[in-house]
Amino acid sequence: MPELPVSDSPSIQVGAVVRMVDVAQSFHVESLDARGRLARLGPVLDEVLSAHSYPAPVTRLLAEALTLTALIGVTLATDEGAQVTLQVRSDGPASLLVCDYMAPGAIRGYCGFDPARIAGLSGDADLPSLAGSGYLALTIDTSGEAKRYQGIVDLDSPTLQDVAQRYFENSEQLGTWLRMDVRHDAVDDRWLAGGVLLQHLPRGEEGGPRLFAKEHPDENGVMPSPCCRP
Repeated sequence: MPELPVSDSPSIQVGAVVRMVDVAQSFHVESLDARGRLARLGPVLDEVLSAHSYPAPVTRLLAEALTLTALIGVTLATDEGAQVTLQVRSDGPASLLVCDYMAPGAIRGYCGFDPARIAGLSGDADLPSLAGSGYLALTIDTSGEAKRYQGIVDLDSPTLQDVAQRYFENSEQLGTWLRMDVRHDAVDDRWLAGGVLLQHLPRGEEGGPRLFAKEHPDENGVMPSPCCRP
């Protein structure tokens, strides 16, 4: 099973340039009361995607799902034996998608699809075209006390990125910003994907400035930016 090197760093240098591939890392920006996660996949992505003969739109969807799974799983990197399972079930052409992250860094994925229904779709088909109606389920199993958490969100957004962002905002109730991108190098037939997840922490998690802005608008009723308050 492909291995994904991971790092659980307490902080990250703002402005630093990261050029590594097959890496996932969590970080904390204390000055902005924010936490985040980064993932960049290359050869690991190729290994998983090449295990089956997926058509282009299915390959892209699975690559996005693997990137999202890595972003979620990196928070469990130090919990040996912990596992994250991302599952999509739908009535669309791609009816079943499953990705697993096993701490400290193994990752795998599979997508079941109907070849006849996929045949008419373009390589950049959106999520409704690929999945139709259905749901995304996220299951997190931690080691030790055998605790399990599961959350579910409907597939009612145009991209997997949008579905995941809504999931985080609803389940964790934190201001969340998520971006993912998948590229294919047609010359070398290689895939590269990356993602970043940022969350603004509330009070009690070193997030005082955000609540200060909410509770102390200026004389015009405008809420000042947390990074620019006096």
